[in-house]
Amino acid sequence: MTILEKEIQRAGGPQALAKQLKITIQRLVNWRSRGRVPADMVLNFCRALDWQVSPHELRPDIYPNPYDGLPFDQLATQLPATVEAIKPAQARVFTPFTGGEYIYSEKERERRETERRDRERRDKERRHSERREAERRDHDRRSIA
Repeated sequence: MTILEKEIQRAGGPQALAKQLKITIQRLVNWRSRGRVPADMVLNFCRALDWQVSPHELRPDIYPNPYDGLPFDQLATQLPATVEAIKPAQARVFTPFTGGEYIYSEKERERRETERRDRERRDKERRHSERREAERRDHDRRSIA
């Protein structure tokens, strides 16, 4: 039995958990058959189970460290000594969609920042390229007419 199956049973079965997550039972059963929770639902899943399971336990590929994705207050109650030890080396990130504060390592924060900058650069280059292409088409139309 996988951790996902155990947590579904602990929550009272697929119907009860689906109702808590506000999703269809079919969607939850699909996760169970695949053996994993989609990345965008991991935190909601953990929250629905009152953090009895951590994001790291469900998706270690996305949350490689045991404390990744945990709300700050939950981490503080579970690991008070660890929180004090990692506070200076961590960056706290407020996530508006959950209303919570999550801890990311400095390395993770830098990786996310680099990805954001790369995404913005690619978007800017794409917009520039599209604008140049539109100008070429307009120029060609004018020269034909």
